[in-house]
Amino acid sequence: MPFRDAWVPVGALLIFIGLVAAKPLIVGVGLVIVVLGAIGQFWSRHLFDRVRVTRRLGERRAFAGEHVSLGLALENRKALPLPWYELRVGISESLPVDEEAISGAAFPGLNFIVRRGALGWYQRHEWQVTISPNERGFHQVGPYAVRSADLLGTFPRTLEDTALEHLIVFPRVYPLSDLGLPAERPFGDRRGRNRIFEDPLRIAGLREYRPGDPMRRIDWKATARTGGLQSRLYEPSATQQLYLMVNVDTML
Repeated sequence: MPFRDAWVPVGALLIFIGLVAAKPLIVGVGLVIVVLGAIGQFWSRHLFDRVRVTRRLGERRAFAGEHVSLGLALENRKALPLPWYELRVGISESLPVDEEAISGAAFPGLNFIVRRGALGWYQRHEWQVTISPNERGFHQVGPYAVRSADLLGTFPRTLEDTALEHLIVFPRVYPLSDLGLPAERPFGDRRGRNRIFEDPLRIAGLREYRPGDPMRRIDWKATARTGGLQSRLYEPSATQQLYLMVNVDTML
């Protein structure tokens, strides 16, 4: 049995020894130990009665780069205060929290948001933190644990809740114009940057005929008008293609 659980028996033993030996000082020390031990055990036993911890995610789904609020609250709805407390709320390590000192956890992939203080009777403490996800995925918030003890800190206790909440983060959305994708496919619907592939529907101008020009390039109306063979010049052509690649592997 730990020594802190033996306060009352040890105090009772000292009282008995003091009475037998007629030593009032020993009786007084035993009485103090009994009283403090009984109060500490009672306090510890009812420490977390009507104590509630709440987590509230502002959004369940977000895109990378957005901000999501996380509300935390610790409430004591009884006359017995918490002389001190340490609140730890688990959060996925891939979810950065703005302006927050994150504590590492013994569990891989998990960090802790830590709050410390003292909570009086019928008192409530609230905090608002901002999560800025920058990595897509299925991220967890939780579990949480609250540690506290009696006034002397002799009988510490922990309140735990393994319930989890989750935040789904979608990939960041970019306009195609911001990606700067080059148009490298010929015979498309856009003007290209080179003349390797030309679009016969986009006439850029005329020039004199050169040996080797195909007959379909000759503009006969311009030839009749100028009296010399004229060949058409065409705009280069290109288009963009988008490939959508989906990971369809599952564990089923």
